[in-house]
Amino acid sequence: MSDIVSETVALLAQNAGDQSDPGILKVVFMGLGVVFAGLIMIIIICKLMTLVGRIGEKAAEKIGERAAAHRLAGEKPDGAVAAAIGAAIAEENGTDVSGIKIVSIKKVAK
Repeated sequence: MSDIVSETVALLAQNAGDQSDPGILKVVFMGLGVVFAGLIMIIIICKLMTLVGRIGEKAAEKIGERAAAHRLAGEKPDGAVAAAIGAAIAEENGTDVSGIKIVSIKKVAK
């Protein structure tokens, strides 16, 4: 058993001093390059997702402003709002949307 260990230690010591192989530097730099390229791609993806989130927030603000304008003007909500409410009710009840008829929409006080 000690012969195997001593042979292994001798091989490791012999190979540790072998710095003449230029291939190992290629492997090291390729590995570092791949890691940093991956990190840069992750950063770019995060920045793009932030940009998409900001665009979504702006769209939500516009929809909220339009809904507030409808409430202030005392107008009935448009068909898209009624369709969204109907779809949400149908999804919650597990039924088809065609089976739901919305008669009126009333604001509930908090």
